[in-house]
Amino acid sequence: MMIRHVMKICWNERKKNAFLLTELCIVAIALWYVTDYLFIMNASYHVPLNRDIKDTYNVIITQREKDSKGYIPEERLTQTKGEDILEIANRLRLHPAVENASVSLVAQPYITHDSYTVLHRDTLSRHLRCYMVDREFFDVFRIRAKNGSPFLLEDLLPEQLVLTADVEKDLFEGLSAVGKQIRWGEEESMRNICAVSGTMPQAEFMTPLPAFFYIMSDKGVVEMAENNWEVIEMSVRLKPDADEDAFRKEMMNGLNVQNFYLVDIQPIGDMRTSFLEHTVEQVKNRIYILLFLVLNAFLAVIGVFWFRTSRRTNEIGLRKAVGFTCKDIRHILFSEGIVLLILAMVPAMIIGAALGRFDVLSTYFMPFTLKRFAIVTALCFLSL
Repeated sequence: MMIRHVMKICWNERKKNAFLLTELCIVAIALWYVTDYLFIMNASYHVPLNRDIKDTYNVIITQREKDSKGYIPEERLTQTKGEDILEIANRLRLHPAVENASVSLVAQPYITHDSYTVLHRDTLSRHLRCYMVDREFFDVFRIRAKNGSPFLLEDLLPEQLVLTADVEKDLFEGLSAVGKQIRWGEEESMRNICAVSGTMPQAEFMTPLPAFFYIMSDKGVVEMAENNWEVIEMSVRLKPDADEDAFRKEMMNGLNVQNFYLVDIQPIGDMRTSFLEHTVEQVKNRIYILLFLVLNAFLAVIGVFWFRTSRRTNEIGLRKAVGFTCKDIRHILFSEGIVLLILAMVPAMIIGAALGRFDVLSTYFMPFTLKRFAIVTALCFLSL
């Protein structure tokens, strides 16, 4: 009876409620869109990264120019550039403040460049991201296996592959890939698969990319670094109690190998901050818009209801005269507001469903499903 009574009141007051309902509809539509964006970004932020960058650093090295002090002419060099790179990595590993150090190519977290290649299994071919790493890379960044446990270095064999879990699922159709072979590239180059890692998003707010790791031997590191030393990545994990500044000062001279020298030791956390800066700024702006819309809706509803309540003193007095208590009257007015909010959500839901149906909403992180639609609608209604 109460619901029918409230609906009858809303119908009788429809002309007076028109302005409020129109404003709530506009706010609800904008709020639904912003809520969907923030819901997706929150979900993508909490996707497991399957790695840990705490206490990790990017070791930046370079070569002396020919006219610089300390430059050694090529005819006096005793080893190749690749051997120099390997020696620097070994020196880092021997330092008492270091847990481990690694050499890699386009594999560090939060970098802006990448490398892709093709893996073939029978008639299936996939274009995948390729990480060239040594075994120590898995220890430095605490790369986790598919089951969430850390890798054992002895299980990671040189010149073999580690697939991410999504690649295993795609190419091996639910079967274990460990111990099997796969063809890399167009040539008949079969590679053993020694392990499977968890999925590997490049960063927070990014969907996991199908990828694989190629584990380089020391010889492979030397050969790769010989002609690609400018893009080689050197990463190090310090012990939790290590002094970063003291380590940096000590390494400024300790990593001089022939013409190579240390430029800087950059925290991976700083690289993360720089990489995510634009995305975080976008999220903050959407949050500000959301807060503005909620505040706007709150002030509009409070203002209009206060104005309309003050104009309905005769009605309220009549209700008291026929036996309604103050609690009953508050309940009626509150119920009237809820009905108006529900009515305002109807066009927002219709437009939101249309945006999802015609691919206006982003489906990069999550497909537009009934579950996503229901959650966003519920969050939007609670915000109002």
